[in-house]
Amino acid sequence: MSFINVKEVNAKIADLEAQLNVLRELLQIGVLLSGGRAEEKGSARGRGRKAGARRGSLSAAIITLVENSNRPLTSGEIKQAMVKQGLADPKSSSVYALLLQMAKRGTLKKAKTPDGVAYSAVAGAAPKKPGRPAGKKGKKRRGKLSKQEATGAATQA
Repeated sequence: MSFINVKEVNAKIADLEAQLNVLRELLQIGVLLSGGRAEEKGSARGRGRKAGARRGSLSAAIITLVENSNRPLTSGEIKQAMVKQGLADPKSSSVYALLLQMAKRGTLKKAKTPDGVAYSAVAGAAPKKPGRPAGKKGKKRRGKLSKQEATGAATQA
């Protein structure tokens, strides 16, 4: 049978409470230095967006930059411009991922060059709204799926 030394346990609790109080004070100082807002786990900044940035602001800035350019821009040039505008973090790869998605959607035209990959604007292509493309079931529900596509989907299932 083991005996618990109550004095040692109480001393350890007191030490831990003192450490907790110090951490609380440091947190309050950090909040004051960051502009008075504590960043929470589910905040926009924790998900990769800059604080105060709206959803889609980075993609809109990329489209504007590429459309106003007189030549295709490399992905590095686009990222540097977004970092200078304060829309992207220099250590983040979100610009590159977004460029790939936009090229896949057809919003930007991707071409290989000796300098790497260059992106240019697609003539007459309006930027599509973000979101998942509708699958066959979604198109069928909305009546946009042709009869041939609908029967092909039914025979494959």
